[in-house]
Amino acid sequence: MLLSLISLQGKTIREFTFDGTDFGEHGPQYQTSQLIDTEGAIVNGRQLKPRVIVNPTERSWGYFICDVPAKDIPVGGKIRLTAWVTTNNPHHAQVRMSEGVRFGGFCPRLVGSFAQIPYQRHAVSIEYARHDDNAFMSLAIGLDYSSTKTWLIVDRILFEHLADGEESISKTDAYPYESLKLPMDIVTGQTSDGQKRMITSAEEYLKRLQDNKQEEAAAYLAKLIGDWRGVCEGRLPLSELTSIEKRILKAFISCQMKPDMTQFNPDTVLLPGNTENWRAVAAQNAKDNAILLVSNQFNIPLSFQVRADGEAASNIAVKRLHWVSRTPDCPVPMQRDDIMEVSPQSIAGFEVVFAAKDLKPGSYNGKIMILPLDNSYPVTEIPYEFHVIGWRMPDDLPVWTFTFDYGIARDPKSLQFLRERRINTFHVTLHKLDDFKQLLDIFQNVEAAGLKEKSRFFVEVWFVRDAGGWTKPDFTPWLKQLVEHFKQHGYDYDAWTLHIYDETLCDEFFQSAKAIRDIDPKVKIYSDMLPHDLTEMEKFKSVVDYWCPHMDTQMTKNQDIVEMSAALRKTGLPFHIYNCGSMPTHPLTLYRIEPWMSWLNGDDGIMFWTANSCQVRPSLTNPNYGMSYRLNGELLSSRRWDMWTAGFEDYLLLFQANTIDAAQTRRLAEEVVNSVNASDFPQIVSEARRALYNIVATK
Repeated sequence: MLLSLISLQGKTIREFTFDGTDFGEHGPQYQTSQLIDTEGAIVNGRQLKPRVIVNPTERSWGYFICDVPAKDIPVGGKIRLTAWVTTNNPHHAQVRMSEGVRFGGFCPRLVGSFAQIPYQRHAVSIEYARHDDNAFMSLAIGLDYSSTKTWLIVDRILFEHLADGEESISKTDAYPYESLKLPMDIVTGQTSDGQKRMITSAEEYLKRLQDNKQEEAAAYLAKLIGDWRGVCEGRLPLSELTSIEKRILKAFISCQMKPDMTQFNPDTVLLPGNTENWRAVAAQNAKDNAILLVSNQFNIPLSFQVRADGEAASNIAVKRLHWVSRTPDCPVPMQRDDIMEVSPQSIAGFEVVFAAKDLKPGSYNGKIMILPLDNSYPVTEIPYEFHVIGWRMPDDLPVWTFTFDYGIARDPKSLQFLRERRINTFHVTLHKLDDFKQLLDIFQNVEAAGLKEKSRFFVEVWFVRDAGGWTKPDFTPWLKQLVEHFKQHGYDYDAWTLHIYDETLCDEFFQSAKAIRDIDPKVKIYSDMLPHDLTEMEKFKSVVDYWCPHMDTQMTKNQDIVEMSAALRKTGLPFHIYNCGSMPTHPLTLYRIEPWMSWLNGDDGIMFWTANSCQVRPSLTNPNYGMSYRLNGELLSSRRWDMWTAGFEDYLLLFQANTIDAAQTRRLAEEVVNSVNASDFPQIVSEARRALYNIVATK
C-alpha cells in the first residue's frame, strides 16, 4: 500500500492504492462480508491487486473503513473522499463519511454517494464542510444490507483537504483497470437472476434462429453469447460487459418498421438488430402507413409502451393489431400511455399511421420509441422522417367507391367514417313497400355534411324478388315513388343505380329488368356478374347499365374470361370491379391491388363486400364476413379495409402522376399489378408509391 502525501492542488490526507499488501493497523477494515483477491494487473512493474467485496446474505454488509484523527485534518475549507470502484450493481455501491463517530454505529452527521454505471470503473466523490474541527472522520466504501448478487471492486481511495479555491487532485488517474481480471467464480457466482435468464433465453433464441436457417442472425447472437462468457472467464476486459449485455437485450426485443402490407403470423422470426431510419411520405390530406413489429424472445412476458416523438408526433397514430381467426386483422387505436404486453417468444404488430392533415409541406423528424416497463431492458428508438409534399388529393373522387355498407350512412358518425376512408357511394337497403325511411335519412345526413354534389347511391332491393319479381304490377307505383324521391332531393338518374339480383344473369333477372325499363327506361340497373359468353352478353346489354364482375375474373389468365371482359368494356357501358373476399384471412394484397388494377384498366368504379362488422369471437358455424369491427360502440376498419383505403390513395396518386408523366406512371402501375404474387410485393408497392410522389412533387 502506498501512502501519498504530495498534493499539487488540494492536500492529500490519506491515499490507499491496493497492491496486495495488508492495510496495516490504521488502514481500511471490512465487516461481515467476504473480501476476495483478484488476479490483478501489473502497472509500471508493480503488481496491483484490487479487493472485491461480496455479501453472502441479505443481512450482511461490507465496507472498507478508515478513521482519520482530527489532528491529521487541516482546519477550514472542505474535505473530499473519492473512491475508484467497479461494480455490477451501481445503486448498491456506496461512498460515505461520518463525523465524530465510527461508521457502522449511530451516525448523526453522514453524507454519501452512489456509483452510477455498471461494469465501468469510475470515481465516486463526496465533499463535506466539517461542523467540528476537533472531531475525527470515519470513511467507508462498500455494500450495505440487501445487496447479494452484487460485487464491488475498490482499487484506490483518496481522502483530501481542499482550501478555498483549491481543486481536487483526483483527476490524475492512469490506472488501466481494463487489464484487470476477476476470478470466474466471482463474476458468474454473483451474476443476477436476470442475467442468468438472459443467457438462458439467448441460447434458446439462438437455437430457434438456427432451426429457421437464419444463419447471419444466429452468428451475430452466438458471438454475443461467446463474448459474454469471455468476460466472465477473464478472456475479455470487464469494461466490455455493459455493451455486450445491451446488445444481447436489444436482440431479445427486436423492433422493426416494415411496409404496411407485410404479412406476419405467430411464427414470424424477427431478426436481431434495429431497422434503418423509416421514411414516410404523404400528400397534405393523405396518410402513409407502416407496420411496427415487436418481438419478445425472453422467457417471460414483456410489458411496454409505444410512443411517437418529434415534430409531427401529434399526427402519428399507433394501433395495436389484435388477432382474429389467427390473423392480425383488428387494429385498435392506442393512447400514448397505454401499456401493451407480448407473450414470451411471441411477436406483436402495430399499425403506425402518419397523417399529414394540417401539416405544412416539409420534412418532420422524430422517432418511434418502444419503452419496456422494466428499466433493465433497453429502450428502442426507430428514427423517422415524415415528408409532406405540397399537393392535395382531390376531394371529388373520379370513380364510384362503395362497400355494400347496408345503410350505415344514415348515422352521421358512420357517414363520416365512410368518407374518411374515401367512400363516395352509399348503400341503401329497402325492405318493404312504402318504407323509404332509410333512403330519406341518408339524404338528410349527406346533405347536412355538405356532400350532396360528391355522393352517389347504390339501391339494393330484395323484397321485390322475394314477393315474386318486378313483373308484378304492384311494384310499378313503388318504383315511380323511388324515382320521385331522388328527383325531389336533386339527384338525377346518373347519381344512383338499382341492384335487383346478386351475382346472377338468370332469366328472372332479364324479365325483371325489362319490366323496370317499361316503367322508366332511365332507371340504371346494376349487374355484378360476368356473362358466360357473348350470346348472354348480347341478351343482357340492353337491360344492364353497369357491369361489375368480380376482381378474380380480372386477374385470371383464362383466355375466354379475358376476351369476355374485353367485350364488356367495348359495350361502352360503365365498368366497375369488386372484391367479395371479406374474411380476416383474406390476403391483404388483393385489397391493396384492387384500386391499382382499376386505374390500369380505366374502370369507372371500385367496390368491396362488405362494411359489416366481424365478430371478435365468431361461432364455428357462422364464419366472419365483414371489413370492420365494432368495439365499445366504436366502428373500426379492419386491416384489410385500411389496405383498400391506402390502395385508393395510391389510385389518386396515379391519377395525378399520369397528368405529368403518363409513360412512367403506367410503367409503375404495370409493375405493381404484375408483381401481386411476388414475395417482395410490399416493398414493390412501397417503392412505386414513393416514385409516384416524386413525379407529383416535381410539378
